Amino acid sequence: SFGLFQFEAFRLSTLLNPLVGRLLGFPRSPKYYHQTHARGKSGPACPMDSAKDPRPTLKRWPRKAAKIELSFEPQLDRQARQRGKSWLKSCLVPQGEMALDHLSFGTHNLEATTAFYRGQLGFELLIHEWILLEEGGRVDHAFFDCGGGCCLAFMQWIDVPGVPTRYETDINRGLGVPAGTFHFAIRCDSLQALEERHLALISSGVVVGELIDLNPYRSFFFDDPVNGLRLEYTVRLRQPEARDRDPLLRQLKTNLGLFGAAAIPAPGRRG
Repeated sequence: SFGLFQFEAFRLSTLLNPLVGRLLGFPRSPKYYHQTHARGKSGPACPMDSAKDPRPTLKRWPRKAAKIELSFEPQLDRQARQRGKSWLKSCLVPQGEMALDHLSFGTHNLEATTAFYRGQLGFELLIHEWILLEEGGRVDHAFFDCGGGCCLAFMQWIDVPGVPTRYETDINRGLGVPAGTFHFAIRCDSLQALEERHLALISSGVVVGELIDLNPYRSFFFDDPVNGLRLEYTVRLRQPEARDRDPLLRQLKTNLGLFGAAAIPAPGRRG
């Protein structure tokens, strides 16, 4: 039958493709070298170890790297490789695991949103596109890189039938809950990095709150002035312990006013 023919053709192609590739001089895939060295077998050195090769070096990676699938463009120029090196490593996710890729929000002014996230926060604009709808109108859509392989995305609905022209982009205010109930936090890799980021945002004119101890975190909060979203920068100073998972042992006392005040500078400090 035709189905059996397809199966046999697939089997034949899987046997011949590697052989033909080697005869033509094509390099083996990274997965080949992963599997060979992870099993303790001897074999040729991975061509990725060459300084001339644009792909990342594998032999210095930990053994568990054998489970990581890589995707890359060999033709990337040297400058692009340098810019993307740290980002690529931060985006590698072990097979079978997942990581947060992006969060999406609504906006009524993507131009002002871009000025804040790109101009003041320094987030790189990765994607800017128009989604054209059959019903009419379009969606102005942008992705901003906030680090660690994660992005913040914003959508502005423009002249789309059935979509309201005005809605509350401030999620907390729209739902009538205290400020900070809905928020997202960006993690720094050290306390020093957190403090430097705090000063950098103040210098760029962003209105930020004071550094707050939230054991095991230390954080500061601020609001997106365009869309009303609550943001946080944080660092985890220690790993959570068993007592951190017991609300009878972990109880924090505060008041409603502090939720709003968390993103406000202390008296005497501007910005």
